[in-house]
Amino acid sequence: MLRAWPSPRPQVSPETGATGGAPSLGAGTDVPAVSAAMNELLYQSINCDATRVASLQMLHSGAEMYFSWLGLNSLGHHPMQHAPGPDFVVAQNWLLAQLAVVIKRLKDTPEGSGSMLDNSLVFLSSEMGDGSLHTNHPVPVLLAGKAGGQLRTGRTFNANGNNRANLALNIGNLMGAPLLNWGDPKWVTGPLDLG
Repeated sequence: MLRAWPSPRPQVSPETGATGGAPSLGAGTDVPAVSAAMNELLYQSINCDATRVASLQMLHSGAEMYFSWLGLNSLGHHPMQHAPGPDFVVAQNWLLAQLAVVIKRLKDTPEGSGSMLDNSLVFLSSEMGDGSLHTNHPVPVLLAGKAGGQLRTGRTFNANGNNRANLALNIGNLMGAPLLNWGDPKWVTGPLDLG
């Protein structure tokens, strides 16, 4: 999540009502509780302007996380990536729902004439396009937020084979930090036309 646009509201304190104590997370094994706590921590860090850039990684591609709270006990996430099926769809939907919680919190928080989401950019991606084939192209990307009014929302965009590094140039430009390169220069041809 990126937020470099000047906030039209004064810095605020975290929401009241929380005890400030650590949540009970079942010795780190209660993934839904850990996810909820991390989502709230990310939201509050942006809300009180403690940071303007935050990241949240649920798991890495080799993770053997089992989604037992969803009734999925036969395969971990990594094997599901290599043999996508109904369980993989359920697991991915749960992971995306966690991001939706953060996006909704931003959308529901008034800021200026809009919301915090209007003044933010949320980027979601994966390192793999098709786990069964180990391909990294094409890779779906989700952008949410208007980046301070610089992006139109509610649409899809086909990058037509352009490398995702080109999108990183766009994001740098949106953040007021023009980038000439991102990663290996042989893959970078220039910012995408997001028109």
